[in-house]
Amino acid sequence: MAGEKAKGQVILCGFMGTGKTVVGENLSFRLKRSFVDTDRLIVQQVGCTVAEIFETMGEKYFRDLESEVIRGLMTYRYGSLVVATGGGALIRAENRKLLKAMGPLILLTASTRAILRRNRVQGGRPLLADADDPKKTIEALLSERAVFYNACDYRFDTTGKRVNLVAGEIIKALDLKTNKK
Repeated sequence: MAGEKAKGQVILCGFMGTGKTVVGENLSFRLKRSFVDTDRLIVQQVGCTVAEIFETMGEKYFRDLESEVIRGLMTYRYGSLVVATGGGALIRAENRKLLKAMGPLILLTASTRAILRRNRVQGGRPLLADADDPKKTIEALLSERAVFYNACDYRFDTTGKRVNLVAGEIIKALDLKTNKK
């Protein structure tokens, strides 16, 4: 995978709470690239939180907005972005196709326990908000999405790792030039 495609956008995918945003911010600084979080773009566009969008307009509406935002990423200069996608962005075939065309798909993973802990701290996760058993909900969603996540080009486990270490592993795997001081 190293080579021309690895020089495109760096696309971070994975379940909620696996570190896409924090790793993405670190990568964007080190690679001198702009950072884009698709969920943040949606929140800015609509003017309410992801949880509020799910609650008032539904998941399909959110997924439609997500696809629109992903299509918009095609207008950026090749190799200029680090993108953190939403946890369910890869569910739609259109999104997978567009994202793969932009650059390598980097899957961030974490143990169910780490995901549960991180999501409790972060809060605002609509797919977990009303869950009687959040751990079982996480496991079920991970199982449903496994086929989509397995389409990623690289996989990095973030469990128990510092953000800097994960970002460094990605940079090394993609053989990318970093921001040297």
